[in-house]
Amino acid sequence: MRRLGIISDTHAEREKKGEMGGIPRIVLESFRGCDQIVHCGDIGLWDKVVPVLKEIAPLIIIKGNHDKRLKEKIPWSVGLKIEGWRLWVVHGHGGTVRQDPLSIIRFLKEPADVILFGHIHRPLVYADKNIILVNPGSTSSTDYTPFASFMIMLVDDNRIIVTTHFLSKDRMVVKATQRAVVYKVNC
Repeated sequence: MRRLGIISDTHAEREKKGEMGGIPRIVLESFRGCDQIVHCGDIGLWDKVVPVLKEIAPLIIIKGNHDKRLKEKIPWSVGLKIEGWRLWVVHGHGGTVRQDPLSIIRFLKEPADVILFGHIHRPLVYADKNIILVNPGSTSSTDYTPFASFMIMLVDDNRIIVTTHFLSKDRMVVKATQRAVVYKVNC
């Protein structure tokens, strides 16, 4: 079973109390022991966020709409295979994704079982027999982030367990968690 830390929309600009690299310390502590971290875009200050995450686990990172000026060569989306699951990572900006998160499906460029995306600043796990959508929300303190959140995703060959971690208003502690379990459907 693989353990993934899923984060998005960090929008790191400067380090605040209780943060390291612009990310709440509780998030970084929770990611310890992960096999990989996936950042779904809108990074903020590259030189602060990326080194802190890479110190914990190998990092998959894509650009979001606020990352257009980044000089680093990172993709807008990436496909990967983990434990037999096809995952597609994309930020999801453009169109109506913020109002209609299911519309993220139209961004799909290749067959996938799971779409990991960001942009909407609200956590989401959606599954039907054809696709699983996972959005970790945002760890930022921007005005359009109703509450901060991130996810830990456990993946094995026949199921995915996603735990959403909701942070306190000051983003110092995990206030609540919510778990979703999705089994692979063999059609």
